[in-house]
Amino acid sequence: MKYFSFIAFLSQILLNQSLPTATACSMCFNAANSDAARGLRWSVLGLLLILGVVVGSIIWFFIGVWRRSKNSSEQTLIRT
Repeated sequence: MKYFSFIAFLSQILLNQSLPTATACSMCFNAANSDAARGLRWSVLGLLLILGVVVGSIIWFFIGVWRRSKNSSEQTLIRT
């Protein structure tokens, strides 16, 4: 495992040294309105939207479970 980590680290160093422009984003080149930057912006917004829907669904599920358990406990108190 240590050998693999060393090879991965070494290849990352070599890649960064051989391709310096591959590590820079579009903001570094003052191209904030390029097609790549717009695409990146929309992809980040899309991922945030998906994350919001998933987290909201989980929260909504637990609120529903809480309401059902609350109603269930009230009904059992009325019956006894």
